[in-house]
Amino acid sequence: MGAKIAKREATLQKVVDWLEADKDRKYILAQLESEMGVRTVDKLIAQAKAKIKAYNDEKEQIRKDKFTEDYGQQLDKAIKSDIELEAILCQIATAGLKVEEIVKGTPIIRNVLPSEQIAAIDKLFKKRGVYVTKVAQTNKDGTDITPITDGQFEKILDAIKAGKV
Repeated sequence: MGAKIAKREATLQKVVDWLEADKDRKYILAQLESEMGVRTVDKLIAQAKAKIKAYNDEKEQIRKDKFTEDYGQQLDKAIKSDIELEAILCQIATAGLKVEEIVKGTPIIRNVLPSEQIAAIDKLFKKRGVYVTKVAQTNKDGTDITPITDGQFEKILDAIKAGKV
């Protein structure tokens, strides 16, 4: 029984090899008939295609896993802390940083442009909350709403407990 299974697997592997070599059903049938006396190959071809698909799916999963691992490592290297980012922005804002640029395939080192300095200063100001404005609390008619102090809250709470409200 073991020899029969081994022969079947060897035949299946030949069909797999022929399919991977882009041979058609007619070629595979002719080869199997001349070499092994096999006359029906449709089931064998279907099994071979399933084997190829499983192999390709496994290769694709390995590729995806490797890509995910490599991407994660690159991401870990690239992530900077807030302090590092602020230091870089400060260097750009004060023109204390040189920029490498590729022009016609040649790397060129240049100074920071004024527009880049302005953009860095803008980002620093936003990050530090300089642009934040205070909004007055008002009711519908525009009069100020005064927040309740802790003492006032306690008095209101005591009045509620005493049943006066």
